[in-house]
Amino acid sequence: MHRNCTRTLTIVALFAVVIGLGLVGARPAQATDTVVTIKDLAYGPATIQVMQGDTVTWTNGEEIMPHDVTSGALGQPDLGQQFGSELLMPGQSFTATFADPGEYVYVCKLHPTMVGVVVVQPS
Repeated sequence: MHRNCTRTLTIVALFAVVIGLGLVGARPAQATDTVVTIKDLAYGPATIQVMQGDTVTWTNGEEIMPHDVTSGALGQPDLGQQFGSELLMPGQSFTATFADPGEYVYVCKLHPTMVGVVVVQPS
């Protein structure tokens, strides 16, 4: 009987160590929110790297100028297919969550020299 009790305690202790090390019941990494500021006719930063499942928020930091955030390139058939904001007045924001890995080019349709890239890494 003593031997069974010792064996049970050993198993419980090993299980506690495994849980403590995060090997059982580990939670997936928490998605994060990355902020891109729109200011001085530019996205800042223009290129960002995020993990799959992360969210990106663009905020118009201009004093008077509106902008938008639209996936793709002007004149291309994929324009706006992945994501697209309404017109963002100063102080307004737009948020998109990236479920799939890849590179997502985006542009301001009002100011075509404003271009950015979201690089999504697999999680």
